[in-house]
Amino acid sequence: MPRLFVALPLPEAVREALSGLRGGLTGARWTAPANLHLTLRFIGEVDGPSVADALDALGTIDVVPLTLSLKGLGLFGPARRPGILWIDVDGGPELIELQRRVDAAIDGAGLPRDRRRFTPHITLARLRRAADDRLDRYLTTHAAAAVPPFTVDAMHLFESRLGHEGPVYSSLGAFGGLAHVGGSLDDLDDFAELDAPDDSEYPMLATSGGRVQPGFDGRGHATTSWGGPPSPWRDADIWPHGVSRRRRRR
Repeated sequence: MPRLFVALPLPEAVREALSGLRGGLTGARWTAPANLHLTLRFIGEVDGPSVADALDALGTIDVVPLTLSLKGLGLFGPARRPGILWIDVDGGPELIELQRRVDAAIDGAGLPRDRRRFTPHITLARLRRAADDRLDRYLTTHAAAAVPPFTVDAMHLFESRLGHEGPVYSSLGAFGGLAHVGGSLDDLDDFAELDAPDDSEYPMLATSGGRVQPGFDGRGHATTSWGGPPSPWRDADIWPHGVSRRRRRR
């Protein structure tokens, strides 16, 4: 069955800039540059008629050009073994509103729900055996990586199929003013180094100046407790000035 998701593709210049972040992590499976995208809604496996339902639902959305910028690296997954390395996306309220409308349209079409909270990001790599010291060093080196503002004016319904060398994405339909990725980049050759965002929430481990900011669950308990020797992204550095911390049982 088709495996679907809704996403914003990235201009080629942005993909080339993000390719500069590849390498330096043992066991990392890097996203192919051609596959870099911003997911608005993961739908999952559906039957054939549901593809037409998804296309019809997305066709009701008026997609206006969005200005996006990328800054700050982060991790998804348990603190002891994070599984995904990503870069944060800032698209302002316009991006949040577009994603809300996509959710409403897909839900209204009766397609599978995605109950995860939307966290605008671009997946750079999946981590399998990244050694702690190399991951520490990588995050410290690249924590301030950023791409200047650029514009996208179309979203796509993608089908994902697993090939011999990883997933292959095919666009089943484009929605937007010109139905393609557009816009321009300002001085992209000057790969900006900006401070990463200070805020984060479970399950992300967002870095700021080489440090991970703690997340909290619904009861206010910390979710990034690590233990063990200090490092740039373990909670010896996360928790300043002796703030109490709660370790989760594993």
